[in-house]
Amino acid sequence: MLILKKGIQGHTSEVQALQQLLNTKLKPSPNLKARGIFGEDTHKAVVTFQKSKGLEPDGKVGPKTWTALGQPLPTSGNVKAGLPNEIVIKGASRISAKSQRILKEILQAAGLTYAEISSVVRDPYNQARVMYDNIRSHGVAHQKDLYGKGGDKVIDVYVANKSKSRADVIKLMEAKIKEVGPSHVSNHAGTSGFETFDVAPSSIKDRPRFEKAVKAHKEVHNSIFPPKDPGYHFEIAK
Repeated sequence: MLILKKGIQGHTSEVQALQQLLNTKLKPSPNLKARGIFGEDTHKAVVTFQKSKGLEPDGKVGPKTWTALGQPLPTSGNVKAGLPNEIVIKGASRISAKSQRILKEILQAAGLTYAEISSVVRDPYNQARVMYDNIRSHGVAHQKDLYGKGGDKVIDVYVANKSKSRADVIKLMEAKIKEVGPSHVSNHAGTSGFETFDVAPSSIKDRPRFEKAVKAHKEVHNSIFPPKDPGYHFEIAK
């Protein structure tokens, strides 16, 4: 009978599965790094989970704890595959635990195991920088379709000054963003009641299934898909 505990050696995959399960089951998530090393952080997370389930908080993961985690006792690598806790989100630390959970649930529903966060909330300078680079890559018309009146005013600054250096144009666009008000330019630059972030399309292997799962998830307040937005844009209530 395999019992995982602090300092155990030779069971990396089982410990990794445990760490991923704890990240999913505990609220707030302990955000353990799934390295397969049962150290002090993992021990503390196990004790917290055991207490939440009325189990003996000894930090040892045996039959009762595995059952509470929704898993059979592992013997030779029989921890189930395909669980949301096995999903990897590159840049996950840039978004909240709630958004991580929602994105994992979406990926699981789509049968995917990987996504990369490409953008989060931006200050006026970085909003100007992103807008400048996207205008250069996709054109003025494309960006005007993406933004509202506030964003259009910033884009107009680019059009009027595009012959100047990149640094100078970004500085002028930044000033316009501050004048208009960041939240009137982009949700990425605002401080509304929603967390905003983008997922890199290049990180999604099956876009149709991913998009279907996004649309079906009830906790996604708003989403914008490529090509309307360069990335998969998410808005999640804080």
